[in-house]
Amino acid sequence: MTELEKETIVACVAAAVTGIPAALLFWWTWRRDQERLKVLKIIDYWPTLDNGQVMAKDETGAPTLGILVRNRSLFPVRVSAAGFRLDRTYIRLENLYLPLRLKKNPDPGSNRPNIPDDSDPSEIRTGESLRINVRGQVDKAAISQAITEACQRLNVSAEDFVQSRRVAALVALETGREFTSMPFGKRIWRSMSEPLAHTNSTIKKIAIPLLFLLLGAILGGGSVEYGHRRLDIRSKARFEQRSRCKSLADAYARQNSTDNDYVTLRMVDFSEAQNSCIAGFNEWTVGDWRDWELVDLLTGKSAPIGSCNESKNCGEGRNIKFDHDLETAFKQAVAGGIK
Repeated sequence: MTELEKETIVACVAAAVTGIPAALLFWWTWRRDQERLKVLKIIDYWPTLDNGQVMAKDETGAPTLGILVRNRSLFPVRVSAAGFRLDRTYIRLENLYLPLRLKKNPDPGSNRPNIPDDSDPSEIRTGESLRINVRGQVDKAAISQAITEACQRLNVSAEDFVQSRRVAALVALETGREFTSMPFGKRIWRSMSEPLAHTNSTIKKIAIPLLFLLLGAILGGGSVEYGHRRLDIRSKARFEQRSRCKSLADAYARQNSTDNDYVTLRMVDFSEAQNSCIAGFNEWTVGDWRDWELVDLLTGKSAPIGSCNESKNCGEGRNIKFDHDLETAFKQAVAGGIK
């Protein structure tokens, strides 16, 4: 071995010794400054009289699912969408029912010790967690149907199915990043195994799909790229419109809140049919009155949905009915405007 070869080997080893730690440090620093979320799938259980527990089910007969999101980032993040992957079916929750943050009531004479604060319920502060529950009737029906179809196809019970890794929670942020409760290794394995799930071990049955896949990639590459660019442009525009509507809705809630009246945002979206922003609100007024209202944020047009008194006649499912009526009217308004 010549001196030049020895010096080359020493230089390569020295570069590896110093370069690998530097690369790892760079990656760790970059990773630390990114959005980091921990997403968990939640299955509710009810206690039994014999100190056991049984899986909770909703009115459709399907197990009750939820999502827990923990923010491990160094900055707050906002949730824009959530849903579930149920084997081969993806379901996005139409409306997110997020818990309101409360603060101490500054009025010592009020019978309500805590009142909603002005923070965004979709925002998760650093180190905090947010639970997302499924309460919309449309979402419950879609999840129930997907679970039923998957159980029939896999020949398993609903309880075993929802506890398996075939069911995963999905969360998307306002920045467009998506997170899932499915482990990274499981995601890689499913992406590799699912395309071959219905093929046998013969070379012929493997080669034919691969041949068509290669041919489709060559012929349709341009079309796919064009479609992706169109989709990216539409997604960006949609995101900007929703962000603008969210800002308008927050401003409306602040402007219409006083020391005695509290307006909270329930849902908001952009209506392409009306080229406007539609939002649903709750308002708590003096005397424990609670109102449900739908508002066109650009035209100022509003439609009252219902009203009841928290201490008198909001019970026996009346408030739940108004919640459902507001959700239904909101979807109709987004599709065609407030009538």
